[in-house]
Amino acid sequence: MSERPFEALTDRQRIMLRHVLVGRTSAQIARELGTTPTTVDDQMKKAMAKLGVPTRADAAREFAAFEAGLQRPDPHAPELRNAALWPLLLPVPTKSRPTNELTWVQILAWGAIMAIGFPLLITIAALLMITLRQLLGGTVHH
Repeated sequence: MSERPFEALTDRQRIMLRHVLVGRTSAQIARELGTTPTTVDDQMKKAMAKLGVPTRADAAREFAAFEAGLQRPDPHAPELRNAALWPLLLPVPTKSRPTNELTWVQILAWGAIMAIGFPLLITIAALLMITLRQLLGGTVHH
């Protein structure tokens, strides 16, 4: 993503975004900068429009990431947190996905798989051992 949206921010908007990032209200920012809360709100709306984000907190976070040198996410990339159940990602780290990127739906699916799958596998293993013992001539005690 280009750095142009961030370059379009005025110095005043940048200062205000830094204040928003640390949790200051429009009234607190206005007092600090010698302006009105309405002016702060107007500047935040302009900054949000330039950055294409819905909230001032989003604008502040994105601006902080930009200042820290982090890459802005591609808006066309799929959002992993909003992913559907399928494809069901592995519940363990892999080389391509070293962090947990499962959605809550996928976590529930893995829980159901384990809750049903493990007892089923244990039952099958026990039946296989009993069958092998009978085939090999052993006796089964009831």
